[in-house]
Amino acid sequence: MGRAFWGGVMLVRILQFIIGAALGGGGGYFAWLNRGDLRAIFPPGPDGPPWILVTSLLALAAGIVFLVSAVHPRPNRRKALEARAQARETHLGEAEAYYSEAGRAADRDWRSGDIPMPAAPQTSASIVPAPAAPSPKAAAPEPAPVAVASAPTPPPVPPPVVAPVAAPPKAVAIATPPLQPPPQPAPAAAAPANFPSAATLSPIPVAAEPPPAPPAKPVAPPAPATAPVAESDPRAQIRAAIKAGRLDEAERLLDAGRETAQGLVLADLTGLAGDHAAASGRQSHAKWLWRLAIKRFGEAGALDTPGARAVAESLRTGG
Repeated sequence: MGRAFWGGVMLVRILQFIIGAALGGGGGYFAWLNRGDLRAIFPPGPDGPPWILVTSLLALAAGIVFLVSAVHPRPNRRKALEARAQARETHLGEAEAYYSEAGRAADRDWRSGDIPMPAAPQTSASIVPAPAAPSPKAAAPEPAPVAVASAPTPPPVPPPVVAPVAAPPKAVAIATPPLQPPPQPAPAAAAPANFPSAATLSPIPVAAEPPPAPPAKPVAPPAPATAPVAESDPRAQIRAAIKAGRLDEAERLLDAGRETAQGLVLADLTGLAGDHAAASGRQSHAKWLWRLAIKRFGEAGALDTPGARAVAESLRTGG
């Protein structure tokens, strides 16, 4: 920058030297030619003042001034020009920084994300947890194996040939009504002695215990009811305040909730801020906040949540 200024100063000095030389040379030449009229300047003669001589003297004086200005050393002027240029650059930089910051002053609040989170450590009591959405289809716990209590031992019978049977699986016994012993078969009528031979008949094996009853079907526990939104939830209070027209209270709750809001909670609060702006009559600000809320829902991967759908519907109807 200093070199450019120095080049400009040199150009001005060259022009001054040329103009001074032309004026001084021309004025001196014509003054020398008309030097005889010098006594007629004052008092003027009968022909009037010698204007050619007067003009030549003025041109000579102007040429001398231009020449002196062109060749006279001016060390302080260069420093002054450099200081002035540096001060001008400083002022321009400060003005640009100021106006660039002032242009964003309207958007600088907690909704736009320009203000960082407070540096103070947050305690668990100051963090408002987001209500966990219960799963509509909760997986039913696997039921424990059910077994039937052993039935009472039937009355003794003649020692038969016992067939091997598999032992029932061990399981937790549950209270069941006692099973009645199976009725004894009626004695068969005596067959003739010659058919079949009594020596070839063998007793029919009888099971030591009755077969186990089929396990009872487990009854699925009732699905947990959806937990209602607590009255102390700030977002529910903000929605109620906006719906009731209490905009000052809603603004106060929004300012209080922005301190610890993160993730989905911050996106939901941004959508509520858009509703508040729409209720206040600031429609363009409301559209901007709704778009910002949808962007934050997308960053959190929650575009299918009811809150994101509500914000999209507000943006569609409000646009």
